[in-house]
Amino acid sequence: MSEIKEVKKFVIDREIWSRGKPNSALLIGKRTAELLADKSVYDGEGCKCCLGIYLTVCGVSDEVLSDVGEPIELSEVAQQEALEGGAGSWLFAEEDRNSSSITVAELIEINDDEEISETSRERSITALFLSQGIEVEFKN
Repeated sequence: MSEIKEVKKFVIDREIWSRGKPNSALLIGKRTAELLADKSVYDGEGCKCCLGIYLTVCGVSDEVLSDVGEPIELSEVAQQEALEGGAGSWLFAEEDRNSSSITVAELIEINDDEEISETSRERSITALFLSQGIEVEFKN
């Protein structure tokens, strides 16, 4: 695994951003792509939810992220490296590393929401990352 580092600004590329459906994965690997193939035009191998894109920029490899639903499902080694690199302390509940933080739970809910408009989704995701001191930009 490459070195995981803290990132304070990153870009979400709408071309690879998996959103607007339940069970978006950090990185949609072959197994998840097959399960979700007919659900959305955004699905396909290599697509990632907002957290998957963030973790990739932080240095978590696609191999580690593949078919993982949320950060708490990362391997113990990947979780520890994220914490030590400064990229992950806000990803986990303070009292229990086996639970997602409130911010992560909200990001997952907004990312996967089938009813929300794209404008509202992007605005909410931007605000949630900013609450952790992380700036987000969206591009086509």
